[in-house]
Amino acid sequence: MRSLQSILFFIVASVFALDMARLVLHFDINKTLIMSDSAGGKGMEDLVNQIIMQNIWGYVNMEKLNKTNKTDRINLYNCWVCVSTEPTIEPPLHNETLYNLDDFVSNFVYPYPEWSIEDPNGEISPSERLEINKVARDGRTIIRKDFLNTAQGAPWKTEVDSLLNKLKAPESVGGGFVNILPGFFDLLLHLTNKNRDFTIIFRTFGDMHDISLVTKEFNLFCSGLHPRYTNVPSSLELKQLLVDPNIPNKNVGFMFLHGPSAEQVHLFTGSIERPLLLKDLMNQQEISNLEEVVNSNSVVPLEMYTGYKSIYNTVSQHAKDGRTCSYRDFYYWWNVNNERSHAGKVYVVDPSDTKTLQIFLYVIFISKDPNDLFSDDNVYMGHESPSRGIINMRDSRTGENMRHEQFVDMLLVHVEPFDAIRDPLFFIKKVELCEKKWLEYSLVNGH
Repeated sequence: MRSLQSILFFIVASVFALDMARLVLHFDINKTLIMSDSAGGKGMEDLVNQIIMQNIWGYVNMEKLNKTNKTDRINLYNCWVCVSTEPTIEPPLHNETLYNLDDFVSNFVYPYPEWSIEDPNGEISPSERLEINKVARDGRTIIRKDFLNTAQGAPWKTEVDSLLNKLKAPESVGGGFVNILPGFFDLLLHLTNKNRDFTIIFRTFGDMHDISLVTKEFNLFCSGLHPRYTNVPSSLELKQLLVDPNIPNKNVGFMFLHGPSAEQVHLFTGSIERPLLLKDLMNQQEISNLEEVVNSNSVVPLEMYTGYKSIYNTVSQHAKDGRTCSYRDFYYWWNVNNERSHAGKVYVVDPSDTKTLQIFLYVIFISKDPNDLFSDDNVYMGHESPSRGIINMRDSRTGENMRHEQFVDMLLVHVEPFDAIRDPLFFIKKVELCEKKWLEYSLVNGH
């Protein structure tokens, strides 16, 4: 048994360690930092529509749905019967027979085929799967645009307008809509004023357009030239990020996955511009001279790191000097693997590391799939660990997939855009909660 003195000493030492620990904050871009998605063909109003759709709940009239043509977009909405009186993240009364309107569109009107996970390179190649999935994805995008023009959507126009108003910049700085949520910049100022050692890592499935938008505004902020933030600490100037595809930069890169094993998971650094041939290369589970092939199609020289341990060491090394990093994740592999977490955004952590606290802040892409209701892992309810998900969380020591529920609001933050838009302190509160839970975890596990 530990003495009271040793316990108190351990608590004080742990609190001190928290103050000294480096924060490495992985920020997903789309629907976490910016309310647009150019790769998905969604502008700000489209995403705000979708956010409201994800927070209103109702019943599905299957008999009517089966009789409705998918080209009749307006009447398709009438196959979903709303019961919500206000937007809520959880269904009213936690009724499991209710689906939010966006789930209805994704899983009943335009569902993806359920591809075989065991044989991702089977009779239908990953590239062919992408094209088939694209038809459903495009259908979802189109039908969401009709939201406010339907009997089901019209009553929610006030809520849509309310969110859009919160995304408007003050007239004193030119008005118009913000790009990056102000709460993100407030978090950076908060951490800087506390003299916290931190690194930002931008993550996205998206394209260069969104990356460039975020980087440009982020650099303006760090240099004190942002119209809303002209008085920032000079130390932030060192956190500016270069993403010019013609200039090598070890702090930017892209992921490439082409199979389930660690040897088929790679990080390329040097450029954020991903060669187009990788989309076709994912059809091959074994690729000879991969690094050479990719470099022959790159404008700048690239370094390849294979396996979860190697990726962890590389990201940790690049984050040590506090400079900002950015990695493009491999959307195609995630999409053709039924959008399961094991094929998602690679996030490698060491829970025993007391010198670094990594946190991944992201919008969860889990929906309540009617085909998965009897599988504990496939439905995101509360803090359960989903197999349908966007984060491929791995233990750096073993490479094993980590269950999410133990690390929610500690190493993982599920960002609800509905809350993040309305609460300017959302990110500050979430990071502070993660620090608190990380300290408790360290005390309990004796790290």
